[in-house]
Amino acid sequence: MKLTLVKLKSLKSISGIVTSKITITFSLIFIIIILMMSSMVSSVDALPIFIIFWKVWYCMKMPCYYIPSDLAVDSLGNVFVADSRNYRIEKTSDDGHLIKTWGNDFHHPGTKPDEFADPSSVAVDNSGNVFVTDFTNDRIQEFTNDGKFILTWGSKGSGKGQFNHPRGVAVDSSGNVFVSDTYNSRIQKFQLSTPCPKGVTEITSGVCIIKSWGSLGTADGKFNAQYGIAVDSSGNVFVSDTSNHRIQKFNNDGTFITKWGTLGTGKGQFDTPLDVDVDKSGNVFVLDSHNGRIQKFKNDGGFIRTWNYIGSEDSPFRFPTGIAMDSKGYLYAADTFNDRIQKYSNTGGLIRIWGERGPWD
Repeated sequence: MKLTLVKLKSLKSISGIVTSKITITFSLIFIIIILMMSSMVSSVDALPIFIIFWKVWYCMKMPCYYIPSDLAVDSLGNVFVADSRNYRIEKTSDDGHLIKTWGNDFHHPGTKPDEFADPSSVAVDNSGNVFVTDFTNDRIQEFTNDGKFILTWGSKGSGKGQFNHPRGVAVDSSGNVFVSDTYNSRIQKFQLSTPCPKGVTEITSGVCIIKSWGSLGTADGKFNAQYGIAVDSSGNVFVSDTSNHRIQKFNNDGTFITKWGTLGTGKGQFDTPLDVDVDKSGNVFVLDSHNGRIQKFKNDGGFIRTWNYIGSEDSPFRFPTGIAMDSKGYLYAADTFNDRIQKYSNTGGLIRIWGERGPWD
């Protein structure tokens, strides 16, 4: 069985293959420790001790999260989760088996390249490179598919290429990067190239700002605490205008096209929509967070269906904050306060759940 071990002190990933013999050895060691400790305490105390050791063993094989805020899926089906309060990115297979983690020592936000202070959103381009909004550090970081640092850009401010707590990030088929610059109430569009096109400002080496649009308000093209962002195969940009309780659609250069949604619980209404994504057919999926549901729309906002797991015994949401589509049409949701990921069919059928809060959290 192939596993990726996690150092419990640093939570840094180390790659390797654990044979069935070693797996059995570890299992026996944990059983012996549990039995020894259980013999030293009352039966009342034995259950919590067992749970702790079970979680330690679980987190060696499967991902453990602490407030996962967003996720993205590459063309091979690898799932990348912004594990915000563990200040790291976790890479898993599409059925939840841990592959790799990178970022900080647990509970210690950082400012160095390849460290995070509240990674809030993640996106993957056509080459498999991973982009992360480093929310509190007011910057974007780019990594290879296996977590090697490539570049970073951004600083605190409202100028070109600066950010004030960026939330969402998306990449179109041409490699343009769109950032939801939340507290500046705007979208910024970047091109990664050297040199920059004539007349285009270079933010840092290899990063060019193409355009920005938006301001605080309720009119078309304005935002109020916008969060998620997505781009369809035609280059249209969709923004979850969170505190305006609506979705706005723009062309690739920021020209307003349409909008839909009002505050409410009915079909096509929202209460704090935090994220949005688009499948390969152009259908738009909205994470209607405070209503605890996902709604599916046509590309122009026509309502298709909704599914809601509040109160469900199988998969209740606890404030979901991020969604992502894969190339096969499966949808993944970051079930944030349950510290887990849920996987659905394109029509809302639950397929799989994985994740657990770690014993150290």
